[in-house]
Amino acid sequence: MRRCRLVETGALQQGGGNEKSQHKAGFFGIWWWYSDRIDRETSYKSMGYCVAWRRLPRLIPRRTAVARVICCCYRPTIWVAGLGTPPAYPSSAGLLEHIIGNRITPFNKCMIWASCFRLNCAVLKERAMAHDDLMPSTLDREISRSDQDAFGHRHFAQALRSLIESREHITPFSIGLLGGWGTGKSSIKQLYATELEEDEQRSDGLKRRQRFHCITFNAWRFGGKDQDIKRALLRHVFLELGGTEENLQDKLFRQISEVSQVPKPWLTVMVDQLKAWALPIPALLVVLGTLLLVCYLAFAVFKVESAILRAVIFTCITGTYTYVLKHLKPSVVSTSRPVTRVALPSTTSEQYEDMLLDQIRLYKAGKAESPEGRKGKTCERLIVFVDDLDRLSADEMVAGLDAVRTFMEIPKSRLPDGLGLVFVISCDEAKVADALARGRRNADLPATVFNHFDARRFLDRIFQFRLEIPPPPRQDMRAFATKHLESLTTISEDLKARGTQLAPIIDRMIHVGVQDPRNALQIVNAFAQAWWIAKKRELEGLGTDRPGGLHEGAVTTHPISLGALCALRVSFPDFYQDLQSDPGFLQCFTDVVIRGRSLKDQPLASQQLLMDRYLRSPIDEGKIEIRPEHRPLRQYVASLAGLRWPNSLQSLLLLSEDPVTRRLGGKAGSIYAAFVSGDSQGVLEGMGRHNDMLPLHLHEARTLYQMFENLEQESPSRRTNAARVIADLIERVPEPPAQQLLSVLCREIADTADLRSQLGANRLAKLLAQAAGVDQVAVASRLVSDLLTPGRGVQLRLESLETPSLEEAVEMVRNAVPLVLSVRDQYGLEAHTDSMLIEWLVDRTVSANGKSFQLPFDELEGWLKSANSELSADLGLRYLHALADELAKDNPASFDVGFAVARSKSIFMDCMPVGVETRKELWALLQQYVGLPQPEAVRIAWEVAASQLDKAEGEAISAFVLAFVNRLKASVDDWEEVDKADAAAHLLAVASARSNSLNDSALSSVASLAEAWTNDPELAESSCKLVETVRVADAALASKTLDGWATRILTTLPAECIKYLASSFKSLAESSQAAAVSALAYIVNTEAISQDVKQRYENFVKNVPRASWGQPPLKGHLDARACQKFCV
Repeated sequence: MRRCRLVETGALQQGGGNEKSQHKAGFFGIWWWYSDRIDRETSYKSMGYCVAWRRLPRLIPRRTAVARVICCCYRPTIWVAGLGTPPAYPSSAGLLEHIIGNRITPFNKCMIWASCFRLNCAVLKERAMAHDDLMPSTLDREISRSDQDAFGHRHFAQALRSLIESREHITPFSIGLLGGWGTGKSSIKQLYATELEEDEQRSDGLKRRQRFHCITFNAWRFGGKDQDIKRALLRHVFLELGGTEENLQDKLFRQISEVSQVPKPWLTVMVDQLKAWALPIPALLVVLGTLLLVCYLAFAVFKVESAILRAVIFTCITGTYTYVLKHLKPSVVSTSRPVTRVALPSTTSEQYEDMLLDQIRLYKAGKAESPEGRKGKTCERLIVFVDDLDRLSADEMVAGLDAVRTFMEIPKSRLPDGLGLVFVISCDEAKVADALARGRRNADLPATVFNHFDARRFLDRIFQFRLEIPPPPRQDMRAFATKHLESLTTISEDLKARGTQLAPIIDRMIHVGVQDPRNALQIVNAFAQAWWIAKKRELEGLGTDRPGGLHEGAVTTHPISLGALCALRVSFPDFYQDLQSDPGFLQCFTDVVIRGRSLKDQPLASQQLLMDRYLRSPIDEGKIEIRPEHRPLRQYVASLAGLRWPNSLQSLLLLSEDPVTRRLGGKAGSIYAAFVSGDSQGVLEGMGRHNDMLPLHLHEARTLYQMFENLEQESPSRRTNAARVIADLIERVPEPPAQQLLSVLCREIADTADLRSQLGANRLAKLLAQAAGVDQVAVASRLVSDLLTPGRGVQLRLESLETPSLEEAVEMVRNAVPLVLSVRDQYGLEAHTDSMLIEWLVDRTVSANGKSFQLPFDELEGWLKSANSELSADLGLRYLHALADELAKDNPASFDVGFAVARSKSIFMDCMPVGVETRKELWALLQQYVGLPQPEAVRIAWEVAASQLDKAEGEAISAFVLAFVNRLKASVDDWEEVDKADAAAHLLAVASARSNSLNDSALSSVASLAEAWTNDPELAESSCKLVETVRVADAALASKTLDGWATRILTTLPAECIKYLASSFKSLAESSQAAAVSALAYIVNTEAISQDVKQRYENFVKNVPRASWGQPPLKGHLDARACQKFCV
């Protein structure tokens, strides 16, 4: 890409021409491109300012090989790279001619000129926008000149001057500059200090600033947990009077040691000198002795004869002696002794006082000067301003007052001549008194303070003069706020351009509780910040989904409301935070506290918040009393009664909207109103979707979801209305918002009985079909509580929320039970509601409007058929009892008995292993089932009993056998439907298997049944087996039955029974044998015998064991029979 670039330079010497002509030429930097492509992100920067390339397509026509021109905010000579030394150009035209020459047509030159002009305009516009990017605000600073005075503080400054500089007031003394926070104490001090510095009048040849020197100590700056306010005050005054930090550290914090010499008495010096001389003598004697010993050993013992060795020894001894004499000297005796003095840090009030007085003397003598270079030779009064004392903690306030008292009560006699000390203490007297009342309660301390009266008396000793600053009038405060708001020209001009006057805004912001300028400035700044941010966000929010945006006019169309909220934000921050959490709480507070409406009509969350924070408790009916600390809030909210608030305060409180709400803009309020009113059609009309049945758009679905999620603070009725709208529109909501909406809707359904009543079971079934499992469980469990709770009437109401009749309640129940059972099969129910459902299914009683009705058993059977097998298992013994009771009725319900008893069999089999107690109940149920008229129930009973004999006790077996026998003997008609052989087989199985466990009643019943069965040839064999079973358990009882059989051998006894008697004859009791023989005597005594009797007799004779004929009593019958034959 070929290009020729114009480069700017800051060196004027690179080109000719004067500076003024270069100004007039306009400051253009030209980029020459031989391509139609342009980098839209590159920017040209100069002097901290840039114009982005992406703006150029809107400013310059796109032409191939046409220069792109941008304006540079800089003043240098312009030259072209590659064209040599840049000449001076008297005008932009000359510059263009030099650059362009004859390369392009006159038309393109005109295009370049037009582009330059348009770019100049763009630069000016960008500069204005850059200026608008600065958020307007006003600083809260003390004033220093009287022309800035908005509340007449200059008069207090003059009064302060009179007190300080009056020659009639003998120093030292103190002045209390008293007023609340933000009332202008610092401004008064600064006005005095400024007037003092600028006063050029002389008195006695001196200016006032030479006679009165000021020192300001900001107590708040030096306060803190680890700070000693007393030392901080000392340090500050010390340094302001020319003291050095090193000297201060030595005196305050360091322990200094100093050594000095004290002369000794002459006698002591003489004694010390004698001692010094005597000390070397023992050492000298030891050395001399050693040398003599060496000489003795060398010459006497070893007898050294060599002259050389003698010379060497002599030389060594001489050298050693010389060395000893040289170094063995007496110690030096000093004529004085050292004394060390340790100076501890200054800690007492007297030491502080002495240190400060020393520095004051140096300052007054001109030997020290302040950091500003002032010397104190001409100083008549030293004024110490102690500011912001009331901003410290209670303990620090007390310590600060003690420090002031320490330095203030310095006697004048100790001060340098011609210098007085004045303290001016700026504070809120009420707060200081409260701190004293809490910090000086120790009765052992002097000037003990127990209450506020004692505290003010204590302050009277500190403040010789009081200069109290009252709060300014409200109108002055409004004028002050108006002036500062007007000074924020960006805000004030914008408001005026929108047709909004400042007066009503100021009237709402500066309420009666705003009593100091600082508070007023905070409110003005809060409004300016909120307005500026809202305006930016409204501009940025147009057509975008970026976070932090607002729809057009969301805030800027409600400036008065914004001003009122800013006042709440500054003056009542806790209440403002509650509003941010719940924008509707302002309306609730107004209704209850201002208008006296019932607290119970408000949302539950708002009720709780009012009770916890704002209202006294307990609350009498019809009487609302606010807590004392919130009475100013009540007063201000009452003053807002006539204000027209927007439909929703959320945008004004948060200065932000989500993209969905932003897209709806002004329609959001009407849609929300229709939403909480239950007007589904109104919601669709607000969205513009009332004329079609197509699915809603995603942003519309999200709107519904967000509105529904933000209903926590609404009343229950409005939440119910909104939920009905969601239920009406849920089929038109696309995924994924549909599942989210359905989830929150199900939560609301589960929480609200009225909503369940209005939707009804049928609509609930449609909704739950698409809901998540956990939501289905919650709603179904609530339906159980509403409709299917034993011993309680139907709690659900009609759609009109009126009480249903019994017939309507039964219909509700019939619609709800399949829904509940379906949810139970898939996901289960909550534990406590599941147990209630099980109990209700057994009872099935519906109560409403003082009446009751029990649903028939066939409906339970229908529900069980549609449900899974787990339901019948969960019903368990309850179902067995219910089924038995139903079957025992004279006119039982019409249902499939076979299916029901088959289900009961599985329950019997599942419950048998549970335990002894359950088995007792089951065997009692089997006894009941075996006595029912329905053969299916009887068959199930004997089958279960036969398979569970090992799990039954004797009493249970006996009772079952007795019931079984009684059922078999009860009705002959039923035998047509019962498999006699099967029944007999199972009875024999039960009786024979546990014959030893049967009691007398059971055995007697079996014996009587055996007797009865002899009348039925088909059961004769079973009768014989029963008698045999009885014989095993009780032979005597069996004998009674057999005695009866024996008498019927030749008459009605079935052949099987005759055969049994004959084959068992030998083991029969004597009575039975005798009865049999007696019955056979008929053959002997009768001549004409029928064929039947003959067959019976032959049957008996054929089956009697041969051995029995040779023994009585059959032997006698045989003899008689033989005699009969012989006689014949």
